[in-house]
Amino acid sequence: MDASRAVAGRLPSWTRAPALFAGTAALGAFGALASYELSPAALPAALAALAAISLGIWRLEIGIAILILINPFTENITTGGVSSNPIVAFLAMWIILLLVTAAARELVDGRPLRRPPMLAAAVLFFIAAIVAVPVADQTIPPGKFLAFYSGVPVYLLVAMFIDSWQKLRWVLGAILAAGLIISVHAIWQYATGHFSQVGFIGPSGSVQLRIESTFPHPNQLAGFIGIVVPVAIGLASAARGWSRTACIAVATLALAATVLTFSRGAAVAALVLPFVYRPVRRAWPLLLVAAAALVLLAPSIWQERITAIGNTSNPEIRTRLDLWSSAEQTFVDHPLVGTGLDSFSQAYLAQERPERTYLGGDAPIQAPDTAHNLYLNTLAEQGIVGAAALALVIFALARLIMLLRRGVLARTRAIGLTLLGTAVVVFVHNLFDVTLIPKTSILLWALFGAAAAAFELDRLDAST
Repeated sequence: MDASRAVAGRLPSWTRAPALFAGTAALGAFGALASYELSPAALPAALAALAAISLGIWRLEIGIAILILINPFTENITTGGVSSNPIVAFLAMWIILLLVTAAARELVDGRPLRRPPMLAAAVLFFIAAIVAVPVADQTIPPGKFLAFYSGVPVYLLVAMFIDSWQKLRWVLGAILAAGLIISVHAIWQYATGHFSQVGFIGPSGSVQLRIESTFPHPNQLAGFIGIVVPVAIGLASAARGWSRTACIAVATLALAATVLTFSRGAAVAALVLPFVYRPVRRAWPLLLVAAAALVLLAPSIWQERITAIGNTSNPEIRTRLDLWSSAEQTFVDHPLVGTGLDSFSQAYLAQERPERTYLGGDAPIQAPDTAHNLYLNTLAEQGIVGAAALALVIFALARLIMLLRRGVLARTRAIGLTLLGTAVVVFVHNLFDVTLIPKTSILLWALFGAAAAAFELDRLDAST
């Protein structure tokens, strides 16, 4: 009996649960077919989905890496249901399937489920979002809700079930690879003139259109690749050889792409990074390269746009101040649970405020999607309940950073440095925008999960 158990222990876990594997794979294929509504692309999509799900069940870390790489290329969320966003719906379903399968595997193998750092904060954050759904006046399709908050299950997937440094490298490598691909694509768009319809008029009167890659808005693109910059710098501080070179290249390209989005929030966040990494001597070469890239690659109109931040007579700055004031008023009117998830545009239009500037002149009515400030937007849409949940996440994140910075291993401390830089970038950028859309949220929560997994692995190494 002992010999048979030893042999079984060397086999992949799913071979001891073929029914679980077959049932999950069949459910994934059915979900893919349903998502694509049996269009001509349904069969190849179902086969690709089945292959991805099967690979993820066999090797969870590879499945998570594929998920992270696919994430930036999903649809940009619309107000429609599942049929309007089939890839997003499938991705959300895939995350849940991987989570359920990984948990079932642990139980089948007789191993207790881990309780990683930030677990309580993540769960309460998710619950606060659920509370904010029925409060909203409009109907929010379940698929859209899952897309916006599927980042939390990704955190659970990585933090609870990535149990070795080798597996963790897949996750971190996928984060860097996704950032590299999007950065290169964004730079290519700028170089070839493939601009979006979003732009601005500079102080000199020139019109500058902006790039957005696969994202709905240039600021959302900046929010995504802006995260990659501190990730690459932080990991490079402990990397060696070609890995270090690759991290430097990713950081430089991501920074260049961030500059070319003309996002002021992301630019200010990038300028704060040298102060974050100042005590780390090994980071200074990376910061010098990044600073050189910032100076050499920044167009002159970008410099004009940055210097206009303090000019309250600038139309764009007046618009931001107007939105922030509207969010504050919305919170005052609905302090406990806000006006509901994804409802700021309706709240803005409902207010009778003669000083409103967003609608502008004779232009057709166009309501803002968000308050262009994560914290004010959370107060407006989710009230004290949502703000408390967000504050708890920030507190738990700060605690995790401190734990990682005290880690036994150099790579653990490097991940703590990575998380610190990322937290600063996200915090600063979201003073001016709301960048936590589904694509960025999944990337960010995957990084949170990787950091939590690194802490658990470091603790195991310290005890052996």
